[in-house]
Amino acid sequence: MKNSTILALALTTGFFANSAFSAELVCRVNSLNGQSHNSGTSNCWAMDFSFRNSSSGVFYLKDVTKPIERVQWNNNRSCSGTQCAVTVRSFQYKSMTAHIFYKDGTSELTNRAVMLYENGM
Repeated sequence: MKNSTILALALTTGFFANSAFSAELVCRVNSLNGQSHNSGTSNCWAMDFSFRNSSSGVFYLKDVTKPIERVQWNNNRSCSGTQCAVTVRSFQYKSMTAHIFYKDGTSELTNRAVMLYENGM
C-alpha cells in the first residue's frame, strides 16, 4: 500500500510539473449596436442596445508555445480546435476551461475565462 501511494504521488507530481500555464484562455463577445470590452482577456463582456436576447462569442487560446495535438473544451463537447464559438444569453455569463494536449506528450489545464452579454434592457 505504501509503495502504491508513493507511485501515485510521483505520477501526479510529474503530471503537474509539465503544466506550466504557458497558454492562456481568452474570450471575445460580439456586440451589434454597442461595444465589446476586454476582448482578448479572460474576462470579456459586451453591451449593446439591440434588445436581442443573446449574442455570439468565442473562447480561444493565446500565447501557445508548443504544437498542439488536441484541445478538450471542458464545458462544451461540440467545440473542437483552438477556438470555441458559443451563444451567450443576455444577463447570463458563460465560462470555459480547456485541457490542452501537446504533440510532445505534455498537457496543461488553462485558466477559466468568463464572458458576459447585456442587451440594454
